Amino acid sequence: MAAEELTARARGEGFNRLSLLLGLGLGAVAAVLIAVILTNAADDKTERTVPATRVAVVAAQDIQVNTRLTANMLKVSSFKIEDVDADAFTTASQLTNRVTASAVVAGQVILPSMVSTTAGVGLTFTLSPGMRAMSIGVKEVVTAGGNVTPGNFVDIVGVFQVSKAGDAAPLIAQLTGEPVGPLFAPEGSTVTFTLLQNVRVLAVAQNLPNEPKASTSSDGGTTAAPTEDTNPKASTVTLEVTPQQAQILAVADLHGTLRLSLRPFGEEGRAPVNPIIVLVD
Repeated sequence: MAAEELTARARGEGFNRLSLLLGLGLGAVAAVLIAVILTNAADDKTERTVPATRVAVVAAQDIQVNTRLTANMLKVSSFKIEDVDADAFTTASQLTNRVTASAVVAGQVILPSMVSTTAGVGLTFTLSPGMRAMSIGVKEVVTAGGNVTPGNFVDIVGVFQVSKAGDAAPLIAQLTGEPVGPLFAPEGSTVTFTLLQNVRVLAVAQNLPNEPKASTSSDGGTTAAPTEDTNPKASTVTLEVTPQQAQILAVADLHGTLRLSLRPFGEEGRAPVNPIIVLVD
């Protein structure tokens, strides 16, 4: 009987020991699984975290000092917020027409200290590359009744007095660059022909595009008048022309009278125009 009790007790102790070991094993497995789940959750959270960024304007090419900035010289790039100066420009329009105060290499972030404090103003920044600003003397009637304003496109007509009878074709061909057949001009007559077509007006008198003109208000102060106001008393008109056309205008302005013919908006084609000779009594 004692032997049977000992055997039963041994079996019970073995079962309890096995249960304990099994419980410890399952606990260890659960701990490992929990650790794996927590690690994966932390990794997922790390992957979902996006570093803070900001955009900045950089040079799209190497730019020399004292260069007028144009849109094609600039581009906008994205940076980590800690990698870019807080004063960096964020849009290309903020830099267009400013002048570089130092050389800038391609890809370099452009800061305020590298450029002029304001955008360039005046005709030198209004001109298209390769073009020239040429001023000619005009009268009120010459500027299409005073209705020509900066930004308009015009044709330029020249009126010349003929002091000696002869063929006017060589003169017309030389000034217009267009071949002209024989065209006899009697002495004392006037020859009228179109010198240039589709020429952009840069300024009328001293009025430039986007430059307000001061006017006196009812209370005695000054206010800015709209830039589209006409200027019928203008004495000069400044035109955008090629270097060759500038020479033509210089000669024509010296020896004849120049008049402007206003073009309709959007009309760019060259119209065929025949010279006119009128005998003056």
